[in-house]
Amino acid sequence: MTEDFIKYQIDPNFPPDKAGKWKTPPEEDTWVLSHHSLRGELEEIQKALSHVVSDPVAWKITALNSMWKYHRNHVLAHHKAEEEIMQPMLSTRFRYPEKASNGHKDLEKDCRGVTEASGG
Repeated sequence: MTEDFIKYQIDPNFPPDKAGKWKTPPEEDTWVLSHHSLRGELEEIQKALSHVVSDPVAWKITALNSMWKYHRNHVLAHHKAEEEIMQPMLSTRFRYPEKASNGHKDLEKDCRGVTEASGG
């Protein structure tokens, strides 16, 4: 993927030319891995939900609700760290892409809907 990162530059003293300085490849970056983890957890919850729907016994419902509670907390803590710590700091060096944080509002709305639907 090639993107013109110059559009995010704020100050000519801080050009978007740091990729070669990273000691870790992007696919091994902890922030990338964290996002993969969140998506992977959601995929597993979706699989579990299909089993609960096909056979709604109490222990499965309890297990799924517990799994959701921890995933939801993980998502909300991750978003809080991004929005309160990472984005303000990074925004001093470059224009933080709107698409990077706009999705949080929609995802958090979906989280509230799932929590309400699960009785939590």
